[in-house]
Amino acid sequence: MTDLRRLNAPTPVTVRLGPNGAPVTVVARHRAQRVASVHERWRIDEGWWWEHPVSRLYWRLVLDDGRLLTVYQDLKEGTWWMQRA
Repeated sequence: MTDLRRLNAPTPVTVRLGPNGAPVTVVARHRAQRVASVHERWRIDEGWWWEHPVSRLYWRLVLDDGRLLTVYQDLKEGTWWMQRA
């Protein structure tokens, strides 16, 4: 049997928030990465008529090493995910 995975599927991560509610650290694959700055933030609420509507808060982050990373919080479940490029 072939292992089929969704292309560009998000990966679960742990996000630590600062006092202002913005991410300060992202832990992925047992590696903590410090956030240098928030590049952008946006919210998506769609599909309220679907069986499983989507409500997410996205963050485009600049990490200490200069890389950009997009994470989001599933506002219905409270879980955090890293969006793969």
